Amino acid sequence: MYFSDRLTYPIYHGNIQYEGKIGMGIQVKKAIQELDRALLQEQCSIEIYICGGAALTLLGISTRETGDVDMVAKVVEPALYQASKQVSKKLDYPDGWLNNKVNPIIEQLPANWQKTATKVFEGKSLTVYSLSRQNLINLKLHACVELRAFDYLDLLALAPKLAELKKARRYCLKQKKIDSSKGESKDSYKIWVNGFINLLKKELEL
Repeated sequence: MYFSDRLTYPIYHGNIQYEGKIGMGIQVKKAIQELDRALLQEQCSIEIYICGGAALTLLGISTRETGDVDMVAKVVEPALYQASKQVSKKLDYPDGWLNNKVNPIIEQLPANWQKTATKVFEGKSLTVYSLSRQNLINLKLHACVELRAFDYLDLLALAPKLAELKKARRYCLKQKKIDSSKGESKDSYKIWVNGFINLLKKELEL
């Protein structure tokens, strides 16, 4: 099977599991609005930074369903946690719909990642920022190389330019920890990264 077959077949024919996220039905905008109301009742003012599918929804880039809101933070403030639980109860969402499980990516982001973030929601007590477009592209390409199909579809929605893909390629090559005991090598990983980029260039006609 050729490289392009390995990539396009699972993405379009479902051989890769969607890891339970697609179809869980979190209404991101409604959840964020309710979170703002809950924080207002507690007289708290909080800023959060998000990434993933929720960020793409609030940016107006994607309409796919997502199972949670990925918050980029080392810790979740107690007031925010309690407010999110109120939203869970009101909207019948699972606890953890707002979480910081992606917090390890903070170490992989540039030092100015907060300064380059984009404001996507401003309520009375809650302000939400999305990671910058370039940082989102970097993270999505890296996730694609790990064979998560919906991230590829998100990349198509982002429609990165050649210059953005070039930066994302550099980012990906820096992230991979090669395990030679599993037969991995820098060259083989580079093939995967380049393969996804070539597929994107073809589909986006770059």
